[in-house]
Amino acid sequence: MTEKISVDTDYQADEAWVLSVQRKLHQQSKANPDLAWRDLWGWLTDSRTIHHAWRRISTNKGKRSAGVDGITVEHIRKRIGEQKFLDGIRAELRSGAYRPRPSKRKLIPKAGKPGQFRPLGIPTVKDRVLSGACRE
Repeated sequence: MTEKISVDTDYQADEAWVLSVQRKLHQQSKANPDLAWRDLWGWLTDSRTIHHAWRRISTNKGKRSAGVDGITVEHIRKRIGEQKFLDGIRAELRSGAYRPRPSKRKLIPKAGKPGQFRPLGIPTVKDRVLSGACRE
């Protein structure tokens, strides 16, 4: 049975579901610190978690930045389609085919220190979505 990720689902419903899972995990971890998390992979690969993470990264300031693959959020929306992109992420995770890409390195100026720079790593959009899903 293949579950499609609906990009048009209600964002608030997805957010409420993610928050309820977080609450449940917190309560269970406090009550049983040695408990094995059997459902964690299912929650991580759930379409609502991935959709919620997509909404967060696709609306933040970093959406304009491309990783080493050169793909931005706008590129996904115009050329690939959000639905196809999110379905692909979920399929890669479920099949075990997902491999993170290296981050693009960029030097940015240090605040208040002219002539000094600090490195900045810019992950691909796919890696940002999955990182966001783990953080959710």
